Amino acid sequence: MPNERIPHSNQPQEQECVQSQCVSSNEDMAIKQERDGSVEGEGSLPSCSSANGPSASAEGCPSEVPRRGPALLHIDRHQIQAVEPSAQALELQGLGVDVYDQDVLEQGVLQQVDSAIHEASCAAQLADAEKEYRSVLDDLTSCTTSLRQINKIIEQLSPQAATNRDINRKLDSVKRQKYNKEQQLKKITAKQKRLQAILGGAEVNIELDHAGLEEEAAGDGIN
Repeated sequence: MPNERIPHSNQPQEQECVQSQCVSSNEDMAIKQERDGSVEGEGSLPSCSSANGPSASAEGCPSEVPRRGPALLHIDRHQIQAVEPSAQALELQGLGVDVYDQDVLEQGVLQQVDSAIHEASCAAQLADAEKEYRSVLDDLTSCTTSLRQINKIIEQLSPQAATNRDINRKLDSVKRQKYNKEQQLKKITAKQKRLQAILGGAEVNIELDHAGLEEEAAGDGIN
């Protein structure tokens, strides 16, 4: 029947209309970007996904942010011995290009790669050592502060310890705490010296008065 062919005859017109809308949208977007001075690649322009579907908007097609990959190693060819011009092949002489022996070239590249890996490893070790060193400085501050507080308590309890048994027991407990702190301090200072060797003798921001601590310990009767 004649009426059954009408939808089929209108379908190309609908497709042409949708396609013309997509092209018009693309042209409008391109003109707008050109006026703004921010013309981007084809990936940022809207596209028509299908003949029957709506065209994608700029919000629906976000541009991908380029990911930063690992740093590239640049080979310095000036560090690799080139073949003397007189020893080059006749067809290469006079061209002004550097010619390398394959074995020498491979060895030179491998040496630069090994050197770059070593430098990266050293940089990572230094970064870890600096972070650990800051933690050690905090431990030094905490430990020395605790020792000073313990010495003050010992100084306050010592006059009464001879006549009061409870105070004497408390004083013994405080002295054991002081001994443990002193052992902890020795470990911290040893760790500090090890990190200083890695960092190339970095100066300590917190100075410890070991002589003063020893004098206080001697005054309290602790060996």
